[in-house]
Amino acid sequence: MTPEWTRPQWKSRRRVAPIVVGLACGVCFAIGATWRRAPAPALLVPIVTPVSITVPAAQVVVTPAPTPPPVVVAAPEPPAQPRALAPHVQAQCLIPTPGVEDPTCTWDDGFPAISRDGRLVATRAWANDGGRGYPGVSIHLIDVKTGRVVRDALVLSPDEYSEEPKVQDKLRVTIARRAAAIQHVLDAGEYRSLRVLASRNMDQEEGSVDVTEVHAEFAGDTMRVIDPATATVIGQYEFGVGRRHPSKPDGECSGWGMVRLHVWWDPATQVTVGSSLYYTGGCMCPSETIEQVGRLR
Repeated sequence: MTPEWTRPQWKSRRRVAPIVVGLACGVCFAIGATWRRAPAPALLVPIVTPVSITVPAAQVVVTPAPTPPPVVVAAPEPPAQPRALAPHVQAQCLIPTPGVEDPTCTWDDGFPAISRDGRLVATRAWANDGGRGYPGVSIHLIDVKTGRVVRDALVLSPDEYSEEPKVQDKLRVTIARRAAAIQHVLDAGEYRSLRVLASRNMDQEEGSVDVTEVHAEFAGDTMRVIDPATATVIGQYEFGVGRRHPSKPDGECSGWGMVRLHVWWDPATQVTVGSSLYYTGGCMCPSETIEQVGRLR
């Protein structure tokens, strides 16, 4: 049963309750303050003895670079000698004055050349003096139609040459007179120099040619002239002649073979001039130079 409280009892209880509540709050406050002031627990840090670790140095493997191949620098080609526009008979170069060097003797003399009307070709023909080796030269005028020499203008004969200074002085005067006479003929005929077309040694392979320009191709002694701009063959010509002087079949110098060929031409008239060197045997045997003049066919 629920006890019934009397009024006096109730009043006494009303007095006690606030006291109990206040005591409880005080205890709680004290506990809270104590909790706040409690020191934080200590953090234990382990002491570790330092350890020295030696790391071996990495081995660097150096691979040597491959040796580059040697650089080969091709020697520059010597510049081409300027070509004369007209022929000049260089008489002063045949018997030079001792101690006097004439640089004009190394210039191009413009031979061979063709006349203005295209009928004649002028060539400079050196004499073959064999063992003596004395100088000798003539100017040949060759008919284009027949290929024959129609005039042989002597400038110096090997038989005239002498080592004596007095004889040489007289020869220089004679040579100058002869050269002036044939030079007058060349000037009157308005001869113009032919263009260099080809040069080859028969015992060697053909050298490099500029195939972008008009050039010559050979098959043995036969030559053809090609124009790459139009991809056409302008014409062809066959060089080579038989021996002009008889020889003994079993003789030491009975051979006959072309060893060198130089070719010039005139594009306007298609006239070609070939100068061929023939050997008859070994070094003690005579050689001969043959001139051939004609038109491309």
